[in-house]
Amino acid sequence: MNRILTTLVGAAALAGASPSGADTFSPPNQNTLLFQGVFYVHLLGLQVTCDGFVTLRTGPFDAAGDNLAVFHSFSLEGGLCNYGAFANLTYPITVVAPTTPAGATAQKLRIHGVRFTSPLYDCGPADIEVEWVPGPPPRMVLTSQTVGTCQFDGELTQYVGPTLTITN
Repeated sequence: MNRILTTLVGAAALAGASPSGADTFSPPNQNTLLFQGVFYVHLLGLQVTCDGFVTLRTGPFDAAGDNLAVFHSFSLEGGLCNYGAFANLTYPITVVAPTTPAGATAQKLRIHGVRFTSPLYDCGPADIEVEWVPGPPPRMVLTSQTVGTCQFDGELTQYVGPTLTITN
């Protein structure tokens, strides 16, 4: 029953991820595209180094061959990182660049509605942009992304699941 509920919640999140245009996240219908890497959180003038973990999910293709993708989970571990959390998941993903020609490999992505909470701050929600490096292995690079009073940097590399490809 728990597995069925989790599947239904994930499907509802993908169905509700409306900020997408004609983007393609391949392969479709994936629940375990896992990324990890070093992630930096800047609060109160301090930089905290964390281990970042993301589970990315892709939805089914529509009639035009497009689909949606979301950050399904986003966690930080290590030292002070355990006191902060990303909230209000899932975060829809869209391709920002290039916009033409159709079917071009993504170079920049937008993660929508990111919210970070800690005992001292509640940052966001706000959209952040990441550089997409197709790999292999694929990587997401964040450079000085600001959500409210919080700032993030880091690099997350895919380490589990079939290699993700993203086109506009």
